[in-house]
This record gives sequence, C-alpha cells and structure tokens, in this order.
Amino acid sequence: MAPEQALGRPLDGRADLYALGVILFEMLTGHPPFEAREPAQILRQHVGTPAPTLQARTPGAAWLTPQLEALVAGALVKKPQDRFASAAAMRAALDDAFLSVQDVA
Repeated sequence: MAPEQALGRPLDGRADLYALGVILFEMLTGHPPFEAREPAQILRQHVGTPAPTLQARTPGAAWLTPQLEALVAGALVKKPQDRFASAAAMRAALDDAFLSVQDVA
C-alpha cells in the first residue's frame, strides 16, 4: 500500500507505481521492503521509513546495477510527486535497468 493510501489521501496512478516497486523489490531480494509482525507496523514503515536499498538486502549481487537500484528506489519514494510521473516514465527506467543487467550477464 502506497504511503498516501495508508494516510487516506487522494490517489492517482503513482500509487500503483509504488506497488509495482514493492513487487520488484520482493522479486529481486526474496523479501518485501518492510516486514513486521503486525500489519499496522508495516503500514507505518511504508509511511515513514525509507525503503532499504537493494544493495542492503542483496550485498555483492552481480546482477545489481545502478540503473536497477535507481528504478526500484524511484518507485518507492514516499511522496507521490517525487516518484515516476507516469507508467511510461517508469517503463523507460525499467527498460534501461534491464539493458544494464544484460550487460552484466
């Protein structure tokens, strides 16, 4: 759940981009960005705790490129106005990240 949704604020497509960032984070690390015993604690983390970096969760991963880190970090920004402005903008970053990973392989 995007921070603005947890706070009951108006939503737009950037909330979905945040959710996609959460999914990407979990796909790449095997863990969600935030974990806690109680769902309310997880929501508080989504609202007020900076998301961990991919590097922090997967130190030394050969596939982790700066472009991939920037993609996920850009999706997980707390303020909607600081996230990707559109799905097209995030897709461009995703294309760039995937190309960078291919260069590593």
